[in-house]
Amino acid sequence: MTSGIPQNSGATPKTNDWIGHTLRLVGWNLLLARWRLMSKILVTLLLVGLLLLIGGLLLTYVLVNNTGTAQPTACPPTSVSASQPGDTGPGSSGQPCISSPQQDQQAQQAQEAFADLERAFLTFPTVLIPVGGYTAFLGVILLCILAGSLIGSEYSFGTQRLALSRGVSRAQLLAAQIGALAILALAVTAGMFILGALIGLTLGPLLGGSIPNIPPTGWLELLGFWLVVSLHLFAYALIALCLATLGRSTAAGIAGSLGYLLFENIALPIILLITAALSGSLSTGISTIQNVFLGPNLSGLQAGVTQSPLNLGGASSGSSNADLPVIAPTQGLLVSLLYCALLIGLSYWVLRKRDVTN
Repeated sequence: MTSGIPQNSGATPKTNDWIGHTLRLVGWNLLLARWRLMSKILVTLLLVGLLLLIGGLLLTYVLVNNTGTAQPTACPPTSVSASQPGDTGPGSSGQPCISSPQQDQQAQQAQEAFADLERAFLTFPTVLIPVGGYTAFLGVILLCILAGSLIGSEYSFGTQRLALSRGVSRAQLLAAQIGALAILALAVTAGMFILGALIGLTLGPLLGGSIPNIPPTGWLELLGFWLVVSLHLFAYALIALCLATLGRSTAAGIAGSLGYLLFENIALPIILLITAALSGSLSTGISTIQNVFLGPNLSGLQAGVTQSPLNLGGASSGSSNADLPVIAPTQGLLVSLLYCALLIGLSYWVLRKRDVTN
């Protein structure tokens, strides 16, 4: 008899609707991210930091552009005769020394070149270099915090246990979390790039900058730049997801991912110093250690994507490891994807082996 018992409550998804139900779970995770107060705080911090970055570039340009070049300086002592009593020649101490016309011209050219560089950083598309670097630095930190909070809170509130007990498979649960993080990474990077482009299209021409004609290959470079920076955010967010799953807590996801990021940015400069102090095969062996870190591989991938025709320079990693040898783009892509696959695989293995009642 089946009276009084619903035949299909809708809680257990049909097999042929696996993708549709997973997409609904992705939307639910995105909705949770939107509702959280932490998300609003993190977005505010990201926007305020962008305004400070643009303000700093603008202030530097104004100061450089309004600074005079012909500044008289004190002449250095030239000879013993210059110290004779009553000597008021140009070699006397404290007497101003006027630079030559050639020196003035060189100083003016250097000042104009620096001003042009600062103006270019405020003009589209070159403005995306500092914007991309800022996004890949602070955006990674903020997305790791958000990812650790979202994943870890499911254990503290018991929502994951409830979802699994109602028929959601573990693969669906993990796929929804990964999909939500991927969309967040793409959306955050796209939002920052759009804001940067709007600033470059308005502020740059006001300062005298010119917007170049971008060929189709240039738009492909911009697309690749966006995808690589998004991958940068997504890969580090997967670290937060994996550690939050392992530790079943928000603290494990946030502290673990930020700890790895801090270790990566501290360890690689130390490796660089050791490499510079040593020579021979030992130095070569130590320098190759960077190949196992995520950041340098992402930087190598980005450097290859942003080489031409816009020459955006691949300077969006925002790390202090710029002096390390650049990794080939193909290797950077393969290692970065391997990192993502390993983090996803480990997270799924932990979910599959864990008792739902724990």
